[in-house]
Amino acid sequence: MKTNPIRQRAVGRWQWVIWLLAGGLLIAYGYHQQQTDELAVTVFRTNAGWGYNVQRSRQIVIHQPVVPGQSGGAAFGSEAQARRVGECVAEKLREGQFPPTLTQSELQALGIVTD
Repeated sequence: MKTNPIRQRAVGRWQWVIWLLAGGLLIAYGYHQQQTDELAVTVFRTNAGWGYNVQRSRQIVIHQPVVPGQSGGAAFGSEAQARRVGECVAEKLREGQFPPTLTQSELQALGIVTD
């Protein structure tokens, strides 16, 4: 029984397309996981209070020495406040929100007194 060479070439082409698509999906998934899973929050002391960094693979993505969106550049009053806000910002980044803005009501819900 002879096989049709034209049909064999068509099947071969589709196999390549399927393998390329599968490989592309795996690469995209891996990149997405790397971008979202490796976020870490560190807090630091400033002259006026506390601030936070959001890092990805030990590289600072966001350096925030003051409470975001506040006039006068007031620092966080405690390490715990800076950490809570930093974790909220990191979660927004994990969800794909960039820039990860915070509203006044979100800051208040996190225990930050706003203007």
